[in-house]
Amino acid sequence: MNNNDTYEQKRLRPRRILPSPDQVVRYGVGLDVHKHVLACCVSAQIRTGEIIAVKTHSFRVSPAGLHEFTNFLQKFRPLHCCLMECTGVYHIPVYHHLQKCYHDTTTRIIAMNPLLLNRRLTDLGTKEDKADARGLASLSLYDQLLRPSYVGDLAFIRLRDSIRSYHRTRIKTTQLINRMKALLDGENLKYAFNFKKEWVLKLLDCFFNHDCTLEEAFQKQIANQTEHGRSITILEKQCNTLGEYATFRLNPRTRFLLSLRFGEYLYVDTLAARYLQETEKWVLQHSGLADAYVKLRQIPAMGSVAALTTLAELGDYFRFTSWKALAKYSGVTPTIAQSGEQKSKGHINRFTNPHLRRVFVQMAGILINISKKDNDLARFAALQYKQKQLPYKKAMVKIANKIAKTVYNVLVLDVPYDPNHEYTLKRQKKVKLTLKTKNTLLEPMRTRALRRDIQGFLVTNSQYLNSTSRYHLVSGFQRLIKKSKWTEELDQDNSEEREKN
Repeated sequence: MNNNDTYEQKRLRPRRILPSPDQVVRYGVGLDVHKHVLACCVSAQIRTGEIIAVKTHSFRVSPAGLHEFTNFLQKFRPLHCCLMECTGVYHIPVYHHLQKCYHDTTTRIIAMNPLLLNRRLTDLGTKEDKADARGLASLSLYDQLLRPSYVGDLAFIRLRDSIRSYHRTRIKTTQLINRMKALLDGENLKYAFNFKKEWVLKLLDCFFNHDCTLEEAFQKQIANQTEHGRSITILEKQCNTLGEYATFRLNPRTRFLLSLRFGEYLYVDTLAARYLQETEKWVLQHSGLADAYVKLRQIPAMGSVAALTTLAELGDYFRFTSWKALAKYSGVTPTIAQSGEQKSKGHINRFTNPHLRRVFVQMAGILINISKKDNDLARFAALQYKQKQLPYKKAMVKIANKIAKTVYNVLVLDVPYDPNHEYTLKRQKKVKLTLKTKNTLLEPMRTRALRRDIQGFLVTNSQYLNSTSRYHLVSGFQRLIKKSKWTEELDQDNSEEREKN
């Protein structure tokens, strides 16, 4: 085939016939947004139900380019939907510009999760901007396949960026601490420094920036504290535990690297504190968020950082129609695969918020390891991990799911948080059931006699008991009383059956 034949084939190829305006039911627009350019495709749905690509064009993502883009869209009426994918931060100015232009019409502006869109666009052609825009434009006319993602206003986006910056700086401080410890281990200095304490930071500042032994650094710090009239008890106590590391002196090259990384650590730590302060300040300036912040702080294991992260990541939490939707968004609900009678739970789904999942899972770990089980969440954690003996990670996911439900009740349903709500309901249900089945709430006679005998034994032999033996005796007696109640109830049930027979 020569060039003339190729040109002839192109010339004789049937041209695409565009629908007339009276044939069009509605228009749909697909946008493939990049940093500097957005590819736009307009599709039309005609009266027969067929979807036809009408126009494809590219615009600059600049104020002038967006103004030209909105003028271009004015030609297509009625405009049903503008569909784009959430591409980092590049879709945000386009999304908010279209929201301003179409705030009082029936046009829908939808930014959708790229993972969901890629599933629907798999079979629509090769990967290029205009092809993606054509696929989005066709998809924009299928309402049941669209699931808008929450974008939020610019104030929410800045609040979320602030708390995420805090978490990134905290990760950075951990990395710097590990690098400094690696340098100290390389010099065979195994003394444990706690970088969370202020006196340790002052000591390391002296040790890393001056050619001195570790004991001399302690003595300089003690002299400095004494000069300013501050307590030196901790420093003297720690100085006496140095042992073989008292005369340790750093290599000059290692000391130089440590001084640089220590300075970087102090700077990043200051940045983290500033990010956190500004986030809390912004939240407290808004009455609705301030009230929600106080409510979240009442939940066990929910600290200030966890509460601020929850508010900043959820945004408009009233958009969740159920606690299961919030739990799925938080990433604490495993995927479920079912085929016939077989049903299995898989990994955590990818359509989630990893920042919320990290916060809720960390709270679950605190509830598992906490010693005091004086609230519903702590008791639920003990039930999953201690009694049911679930694997640690599975137990944490179940507890995190429970935390998500609690957050939904507190924020969306505005239910005042009661740490012992479930325990109280359980006790009330047990009392009602006992009264219904036995017509009395009094202990059986044998159990009351046993309790008197135990009390008399403890009083008579109190002089021989210390705290440890008294604890073990009381716990054993409690189990004995519980067994006595169970035996009494069993005998009573057996006697009632014999009477009936």
